[in-house]
Amino acid sequence: WVGEDFSSIVLKFDKKFRASYLKGLKYIDQLTVSEIRPLRMSVQDFPGFNSVLLSNKLLKTIIRQSLPSWKYPLSNVAGVYIIMDTKTGKPYIGSAHGSGGIWGRWVSYVSTGHGGNKELRHLLKTEGKAYVKHFQYSILEIFDISEKHERVLQRESYWKNILCTRQFGYN
Repeated sequence: WVGEDFSSIVLKFDKKFRASYLKGLKYIDQLTVSEIRPLRMSVQDFPGFNSVLLSNKLLKTIIRQSLPSWKYPLSNVAGVYIIMDTKTGKPYIGSAHGSGGIWGRWVSYVSTGHGGNKELRHLLKTEGKAYVKHFQYSILEIFDISEKHERVLQRESYWKNILCTRQFGYN
């Protein structure tokens, strides 16, 4: 590949031990090229509140990298969001209010997988933590970060009724 210009090479490494930090040269003979991409991998900038549709994997990347184009808008709004189980089609409606906004709430989902929700916690206990790969996140409605909690909760309840998530979802 000398003389060729690749923007992104994806390597595969089957790690079978617990070490967190690896020195590449020590394991170079165990690395295999799994993909060569013509363009560098990146996450698109925040597309606007009406266009948020994130897989769990993409949300984890955005939160782990604390991407400013996502963090600042999501940190500064309260709102009602939906988590869709793409395997079963079952939705969960949640809300975020107070400091941290939607960003803070979604950080909790990335951290735990369930954000404290009883039904999602049970689902992950039954199906395994890796089941979060089937979760997809989107925003239904936003509010000023200083909106009264009662108003946000009222709108959350509205969306639960509209989408029947208490009967057919995880609420």
